[in-house]
Amino acid sequence: MLLVLVFLMPMQVYLAAVSGQVLDREGKPIAAAAVVYKNIGTLNRNYHADSGMRSESPTMTEGTGRVYQGKTDKKGAFSLVGLEYGVYEITITDPNGSRVYSGRKTIGDSNDPSSQNVLNVDLSAMENTSLRVDPGGGTKVASGKKTKAQADLIRQENARAVKINRLVDKYHAAVAV
Repeated sequence: MLLVLVFLMPMQVYLAAVSGQVLDREGKPIAAAAVVYKNIGTLNRNYHADSGMRSESPTMTEGTGRVYQGKTDKKGAFSLVGLEYGVYEITITDPNGSRVYSGRKTIGDSNDPSSQNVLNVDLSAMENTSLRVDPGGGTKVASGKKTKAQADLIRQENARAVKINRLVDKYHAAVAV
C-alpha cells in the first residue's frame, strides 16, 4: 500500500526566480529585449566523504528542454519565476533580433553560492576586440577581474566605437547616393 502511495504522490520540484538587467555598449538599458532560458540539464553534485575529506564528482543529466521567456522593461530589467532548478542555456536578443548574449548558468536555491540566478549583461564593460561590432555574432560576458579604472576605460572605448560606427554608416549612405 505504501508503495502505491509513493507512486501516486508527485515528485517535489524546486522552483527558482531569475532576474537581471541588460545594458548596451553605451551603458544604456536595452528595452524590449527577448530573454530566453532553456533547461538543458540537471546537475547532480554526488558528494563523497572519504577519511574526513569532502569531495564531489558532479554529473549532468539531460534536462526537460522547457523554455522560459520574457522581455526586458524600459530600464533593461527582466524577471522570470517558476524555473525548475537546473542548468540553463540563456539567449538574449535585442528588439531588432540581433543576439546580445548567450551562455549557460546554473539556477538553484538563492542561498546556494554556486547558483547564478542573477544575470547582469553590461556590454559597455566588455572588451571590444575590433572597432566594428558584428551584431549577429553574439557575445559572452567577459569574466576577468578588472580594476575600476580599466572598466571605465573599456566603457569609454566602447562608447567611442559606437559613435564611430554611426559616422561610418552615415558616410556609406552619403557616398551611395
